[in-house]
Amino acid sequence: MLRFTKSSRLRRELSALRSDMDTIKVLAAQPLIQTIRSGKSFSSLHEAEFKVFSQFGDDGIIQYLMHRLAPLPDSFVEFGVGNYRESNTRFLLLNNNWRGLVLDGHAGSIKQIQQDEIYWRHTLTARSAWITRDNVNDLLREAEFSGEIGLLSIDIDGFPVRTVKEAFVDARFRDSRDKRGKLSHLTGARRFQAIADLEVYDLRQNKIAPLKSLRATPS
Repeated sequence: MLRFTKSSRLRRELSALRSDMDTIKVLAAQPLIQTIRSGKSFSSLHEAEFKVFSQFGDDGIIQYLMHRLAPLPDSFVEFGVGNYRESNTRFLLLNNNWRGLVLDGHAGSIKQIQQDEIYWRHTLTARSAWITRDNVNDLLREAEFSGEIGLLSIDIDGFPVRTVKEAFVDARFRDSRDKRGKLSHLTGARRFQAIADLEVYDLRQNKIAPLKSLRATPS
């Protein structure tokens, strides 16, 4: 019984420490947000970048786009979030109080999110599911996310989908995963070949096409 009590106390203290760190991070980002809201002109999106909970500078870019495209629906959907400690939408949830849906194929990660205090402090829905073209609309409807949303962020099996000039950009980090969710550490041509048949939307041709049809396989 004593061991259980100590373990529970440790978990509570760790949770409180994480919450305090989240608060400090959000507060530290406020001057950067004010710079964006001041109407300062940026020559490129790189100048708007800052990192709070995102892996790279996405938090700043999202705040910049929110300001430029306002008003937007205050809701988001993110696929492939792990335990949600590092994600593109956590800052939106904590700083802007947006309503969100997060999906991940690992039930253990979703359980961690549901046990985090952000789950009762904010309007967040976390579901465990393997996402495919055939089930994605049903997953959204079941979570009561229909109509327009403010942000869709996708990072499935380590391959981020973004609106860029080319459909696939070969990254240096090797966090690709196989169908069972295990790290496969693919690089170069092998990485591209693993998703070459993935259907994406070709903005130039205004149609759905396989990824391999949009660019040559990288060497």
